[in-house]
Amino acid sequence: MEYCKNFYQIKSNSEIFDRIKAERNEIGYYNLPYQDTTEIKDYAKNINKKHIVVLGIGGSSLGARAIYEFLLPSNDYKKKIYCF
Repeated sequence: MEYCKNFYQIKSNSEIFDRIKAERNEIGYYNLPYQDTTEIKDYAKNINKKHIVVLGIGGSSLGARAIYEFLLPSNDYKKKIYCF
């Protein structure tokens, strides 16, 4: 879906909502919270390495680091994550 205008130029909230609802049919990230991650979790359990390295710039690595550090106090992880 291509936009001719940004949302701030649209006067109606209902028009914005309708455009976002239509966008959900074309863009997959809206469904990410509801996807089945069982296969990924099972694979991760079988990894025997003690260290995981995440390489990225800005948000590419900071998001993973923020989640890891947020969950760290309440979990006993056997693997250590290094973000560069």
